[in-house]
This record gives sequence, C-alpha cells and structure tokens, in this order.
Amino acid sequence: MAGNLRYYALGAYTGLVALWTGMGQIPLDQNTAIALLAPVAILIGADYAKHKND
Repeated sequence: MAGNLRYYALGAYTGLVALWTGMGQIPLDQNTAIALLAPVAILIGADYAKHKND
C-alpha cells in the first residue's frame, strides 16, 4: 500500500493542477508549464532509477 502512495499523490497533484488550470486560477505560459511538470519528471526519474536493475 505504501509503495503506491507516490502514485496516489501524483494523481491528486494532476487533478488539482487540472482543476486550477480549468478554473483559470493558474495562468498557463511556458514557465508555469515547466514548473508544473517538474514533479512528474522527478517521479518518473526516481522510478527509472529504482527499477533500473530489475
């Protein structure tokens, strides 16, 4: 269960960003998009490093 926690957090993060963007609370420009995608890239990189030797 705890191993899936990062995926639940990623889903919640994605949902909140989508909600805030859809409601116009977050203006989307290039810098904001990069900042919002950075945690997703970090998670993918961490999973890649963790499962590299599997």
